Amino acid sequence: MPDFSIKIVPASGGLAGFQPDLPGSKVGDPLSVAPSSRVSWDNQSNDTHQIATSDGYTSNEILPQYTSEADYVTPASGSISYKCTQPGHDGETGSIVVQAVVPMKPITPIITLLFALALSALSALPARAQGPTPPPQSSATPTPPRAARS
Repeated sequence: MPDFSIKIVPASGGLAGFQPDLPGSKVGDPLSVAPSSRVSWDNQSNDTHQIATSDGYTSNEILPQYTSEADYVTPASGSISYKCTQPGHDGETGSIVVQAVVPMKPITPIITLLFALALSALSALPARAQGPTPPPQSSATPTPPRAARS
């Protein structure tokens, strides 16, 4: 199963375009991946395509509504261009950008600091005096006196 997929979609001028299969991606956007990612091409057009990359990979012929059989594995870094090799498909090109993943520092010290600050802020609050609870005030409405009957 590939890590990433690039859709081959109908585009202007009777050609196909390449679109990373990621939310918000558009035709022509490069696919950004980590080193050694597996990439496949998913043909959503009505034509057969075959992909060749600048570093030597060539896919099988990808029939309409099918996906490339062998996944392309990206190199450690760099930008790789690719194109469709089918006759009459000049201009069907795309690119993959390989970027190293930067490891994040552990967040435990930050969480510990925030927890300590929160505790010190709470301990600085004044304690409420504990005394007897005052009786509730009556909310009864006084009744006017009745008039005498004659």
